[in-house]
Amino acid sequence: NYCFTDPGTGCENCCEFNFYVYAKPDVSCPEDFTICYDTPPFALSGGLPTGGTYSGTGISGGMFYPATAGTGAHIITYTYVDPQTLCENFCTFKITVILVEAICPDDIEICIDEGPITLSGGLPVGGTYSGTGVVSGIFYPYTAGSGDHIITYTYVEPGTNCAGTCEFKITVNPLPVMDCPPYMEACEDDPPVLLNTGYPVGGEYTGTGVSFDGTNYYFDPAVGAGTYIVNYCFTDPGTGCENCCEFNFYVYAKPDVSCPEDFTICYDTSPFALSGGLPTGGTYSGTGVSGGMFYPATAGTG
Repeated sequence: NYCFTDPGTGCENCCEFNFYVYAKPDVSCPEDFTICYDTPPFALSGGLPTGGTYSGTGISGGMFYPATAGTGAHIITYTYVDPQTLCENFCTFKITVILVEAICPDDIEICIDEGPITLSGGLPVGGTYSGTGVVSGIFYPYTAGSGDHIITYTYVEPGTNCAGTCEFKITVNPLPVMDCPPYMEACEDDPPVLLNTGYPVGGEYTGTGVSFDGTNYYFDPAVGAGTYIVNYCFTDPGTGCENCCEFNFYVYAKPDVSCPEDFTICYDTSPFALSGGLPTGGTYSGTGVSGGMFYPATAGTG
């Protein structure tokens, strides 16, 4: 009611009008959610009634930019204005941005003949490894082959689809290329034989009959007649990878030799051919002997 009294006459009159109070619009926000730092910008939705506006860190033109907002929890406001009453209301919800960082182990260098190795060292623990030669977290050098192999470690934050990756290198080194002689041989009464035919030079010989004098390796036939396996191994000084080859060393027994019985001759006996040594075909040597002939006068008495 509105009343007015005329100050000149003292007469009063009144009128009345209505004042309408509109309720604020009923506004609801979407549920809180978590996204990844590297998620592309996206349009916000879920606020009701539709047609309102979103505001907060990382928001521009109704789009949310995760990388702009940065990691952490961000309070987002949804504001709605009723077009009929122009009454306004708002609600808030939370967007949490997660950045997952994976840390890889140091690069690894191994030889191709090493056994499978279980990969480890990636942080946070619980991620997965992938790459050439990797099966279920195990790296198989022979399967991967010689060379450099890039291995990826991926970690997914539990309860989210946010992942972090990193890379490290596994270098698989080949074994030295080896070359051994087909075989070596000697008689059992020969002096020690120098071993120097393995390639690359500078390796180590081992086996029965093999000795080392601090500088060179030798095989001593005095070990006896027979066939002996000699191993030759070489370690590449650049990679630490070792390879070996082997060969046979044949030691031949001395032949069974017999001489004729001792005998006596006269000084003036004519020169004669020596015989009776077995097996036949050998050679005779000694005082008075020349070309298989014995010369008594040359040999002299005695």
